Amino acid sequence: MTVELRRYVEIGLQQRAQSLYQERASLDLIIASARKQLLTESRKQKVTRIQRQMPTLEPIWTPLIIATVNTPHRLRTKPQFWPTVAWLW
Repeated sequence: MTVELRRYVEIGLQQRAQSLYQERASLDLIIASARKQLLTESRKQKVTRIQRQMPTLEPIWTPLIIATVNTPHRLRTKPQFWPTVAWLW
């Protein structure tokens, strides 16, 4: 039993907390896998190399911006572009 779970006195509460910790651990693995796949697929885009040169962009933001902006019918003008990209930050 971990240190965090020892502070719960009731057995039922300990069991619920244990199952929530296990669920979170499995979700962390799924998120890490999805992030890795997203970064792998984004390297296929030419724009990624340009965006990676920007020091303010973390590696995970590049594929998110590409996925959002890469839809030409959504962003026809510059005023439509900035509100759409702004939700990422």
